[in-house]
Amino acid sequence: MTLLTRPAAALPRLLSPARPRRRLTPWLVSWLQVSPLAFILIVLFALPTFLFAVVSFFDYDRTGIYPAFILDNYRDLLTTPATIRVYVSSLTFAVIVWAITLFLGFNIAHFLIFHVRSAAVRTVFFCSARSRSGPRGSSARSPGSRSSAATAPSTGS
Repeated sequence: MTLLTRPAAALPRLLSPARPRRRLTPWLVSWLQVSPLAFILIVLFALPTFLFAVVSFFDYDRTGIYPAFILDNYRDLLTTPATIRVYVSSLTFAVIVWAITLFLGFNIAHFLIFHVRSAAVRTVFFCSARSRSGPRGSSARSPGSRSSAATAPSTGS
């Protein structure tokens, strides 16, 4: 037989109803969830970007930066022949890459939609594209969306 070392009066306190907990408002929960990311974005992105923008209007020489509002930096940046050549070559490269990607992308998509009928081959193409592009790739679709080619009956080719 076991003897209780505590008085019997302490037991009913354990069975008393719990005090109602104070719940956080949805507004406060949202701010608590977003505040770490907001802090990091402000400290590591917005603040340095703002400081670079402010300093870009300052005057400078070989020995230092002098606070003065001048537009000479931007005039030099937009009118120097060397920078204009860089802008033109960058835009040319961007247009060439865009045109090649557009041509290849539409032709490959056309081939996959209209010529690949096997569900197994489509699955292999989808899984290989998904593994290369990661979870946010362009081949990812929402769970409920299906294309007309995906619902077409397979002919086994």
